[in-house]
Amino acid sequence: YALNDFTDWKSDKLHETKRLRPIPSGAVQHHHAFLFSIALIVTSITLAAFINAFFLAAVFIMLLNQLAYTFPPLRLKKKPVLDLVSGSLINPFFRFYAGWFLFQQNFSAPWLIVAFVVLIQFAGYSLYRLSTTAHEKRLAYKSSGIVFGEKNVKIASYVAGAIAIACFIAAPLSGVLPFRFIWLALLMVVPLPMYFNIILHPEKVFQGKTYDLLYWQNIAFIAAYLILWIAEF
Repeated sequence: YALNDFTDWKSDKLHETKRLRPIPSGAVQHHHAFLFSIALIVTSITLAAFINAFFLAAVFIMLLNQLAYTFPPLRLKKKPVLDLVSGSLINPFFRFYAGWFLFQQNFSAPWLIVAFVVLIQFAGYSLYRLSTTAHEKRLAYKSSGIVFGEKNVKIASYVAGAIAIACFIAAPLSGVLPFRFIWLALLMVVPLPMYFNIILHPEKVFQGKTYDLLYWQNIAFIAAYLILWIAEF
């Protein structure tokens, strides 16, 4: 993320909210951010090498994907379809499996859970990208929102989000997760009314308070998951 901000700090100066980030605002020097990101990457790869080969491979693939997303000549964030595939499908898949590889060195995770993780990320990330469409037009990007239109990207996001929620609800109903995890599925659905404005108008409201809401729901989700998991013992 620091590397991404380093590559975009000049263009972020032209964005109404991104210009307040540490690098474009001048709070952090861009070359310091670059050195910081390199230090984090080297440390991560070194630590991953001591865990197992599967975990190291997942971390390395995520790094390569991030470089392809951020840096020329590929700069996938500027290309239709590939911006969403790189930003919301590849990394979430390997991020999930990085955690899986800490306990299992195989790709046998339940497909319902993998589908939930990937699709919910796609739904959120595609809406987030729509919040920057106007900015990307000024920068002459050919991203998915510009090429296919905001309406079509919204529809894709809605469909992916609905399937993701269905997958998670299906997991305890089908025995992939213990049935008590159905309460966690309900916990996910309850806050949906608070997201209506974000879902319908991501280009206007996907900022500040939106992130606070997402962070708190993520914390609640993790806490509830741990409580349900501990309850088994």
